[in-house]
Amino acid sequence: MPQLGMIKEQRANLDAAWNHRGDKFAVSSSTGCVYVGTYFAGNNFWVAHTVSKSQNKPIHKASAIGVEFDPLSSRVVLSSSLDGTVQITTCYNKDLDSDSAGPFGGITTYGEQLLSVSCNGWINYATWSPSAA
Repeated sequence: MPQLGMIKEQRANLDAAWNHRGDKFAVSSSTGCVYVGTYFAGNNFWVAHTVSKSQNKPIHKASAIGVEFDPLSSRVVLSSSLDGTVQITTCYNKDLDSDSAGPFGGITTYGEQLLSVSCNGWINYATWSPSAA
């Protein structure tokens, strides 16, 4: 059933992904911002907020073209960009994130950059490696 979703983005949204439980989604945009959205049952719509510590400030210097949640805990989001960086940023939500599996299971912050890897070219896509355990 279709539902309303709100993202305060003035440019194009380039990629989107759901977490493994289906209670959060992430969106990457052409401004370099990465958004994480959750459902507000009382209002019957989804709302997305940027993962940047300062609201509406992009975490990438160019378009963020890929986004994906950590498959075990959904407490961090991986984003790739045309600025040549891949970033892991925290997106913990105390009401939703009860899973504590994997290497990011202990994260309890929102908007903290954990890792930024710079490459010598565009990053078209990044994904998580499957667990060897």
